[in-house]
Amino acid sequence: MQTTLSLKYLLTKGQYSFYITLAEKSIFFIVFMYFARSLSVAEYGSITVTFSFANILSSFFDFGFAPYFQREAASRTKTIEEQLNSALGFKILTFILYALLTILYFHSMSSVTSLSLLVIATTIYIFGISGIFSRTLFGFNQYFQSFRALIFSKIIVFIITGILILAKASYDLILFALLGGAIMQTIRLMANLPLNGLHLKLELKTKILMNIIKSSLPIGIGLSFVWIYDKVDVLMIQRMIGSEAVSYYAVAYSLYKIPQVFVGIIMIPFFTEISERYASEGSIGINELYKPSFVILMISILMILVYNCFPNLLLSLAYGKSYSNSGWILGMLSFALPGLLLNNLTGVTLNAIRKERNVMNSTFVALLVNVGLNVLLLPWIGIVGAIAATIIAEYSILCIQIYCINNSQGIRWQKRILPSTMIS
Repeated sequence: MQTTLSLKYLLTKGQYSFYITLAEKSIFFIVFMYFARSLSVAEYGSITVTFSFANILSSFFDFGFAPYFQREAASRTKTIEEQLNSALGFKILTFILYALLTILYFHSMSSVTSLSLLVIATTIYIFGISGIFSRTLFGFNQYFQSFRALIFSKIIVFIITGILILAKASYDLILFALLGGAIMQTIRLMANLPLNGLHLKLELKTKILMNIIKSSLPIGIGLSFVWIYDKVDVLMIQRMIGSEAVSYYAVAYSLYKIPQVFVGIIMIPFFTEISERYASEGSIGINELYKPSFVILMISILMILVYNCFPNLLLSLAYGKSYSNSGWILGMLSFALPGLLLNNLTGVTLNAIRKERNVMNSTFVALLVNVGLNVLLLPWIGIVGAIAATIIAEYSILCIQIYCINNSQGIRWQKRILPSTMIS
């Protein structure tokens, strides 16, 4: 009987990564809701810009290590321990350059203190290291192990930030709580690596690192391009319109991105499974993409309806009445959801079959499209221009990646037989 990976199988594996992501997103969502309600619109815009820039810059310093090590763990690469140690040593060394570039970019912004800036930048960078460990465990199919390591720190941070918010503490204290949580979860994940035969040492072997970079860097560059076109509109709106406009756009954008969390339930285990299959068989069946595609389309259609029927209500409940007039932004952005969510599937598929350069090239095109359209449209039609740029960028990626999949020798158009445990 010809079958594909069942949704039940993927959901069973992916539920723990979903719980982790949901906990993390919930914490940041609550924190940003508090900032939006307690700070002025201009101050909230500045904080949003700071996080956006730090995330963009951090993506360049991730070097694609997290998805690379998930793929290598799934492929059971024999040299993974040496590779992980060299990557970790390099990642730690590059923090100095990352912090310096962040400070230089924001040196003229008086609305964000140097201490807050450094705390935000460090928190995001440590989350990047944590992501490497977590994705490596995912590659070993240790989803529950990763969840168990992370959930304790998430609960602690949730409680501490909740207390600070109820006490109406300054945003600096809340930022320190997030930093503490990032450190805690990284340490707990490190403790689980030896259980999978990985022993960490602070060493840097140049030859091994270069071999990693050849494959991981295109993945990292592709992810960086995604981060840039995902966040650059916020930076450009601030420069060309103002911080208040950033606030109105950012709250709508944050809700628009929520469905991506649910798609991750399927995508993370899907990446592990097809990476393992490609490593052992040299190809994957195109039919293995059908069920995830259908689920993604259904989620997209549902959220488009929700975001266009109740946008003002959702924004008022999340961020307060002062942001309810951003509802039209949310409604328009929602039409990018099919492109955004299907890009996750096509990108994961290409990375799994080691066509990471195709992903990098497609996201670079999207970056050019997004930046170019923002430059042209923001002065002319304002925020509507940023929305149009986002929609067009998402669908440009999707079209290019579908073309690459269609022409790749790593995709097998015949169906294949799977073990009975994976049969739907």
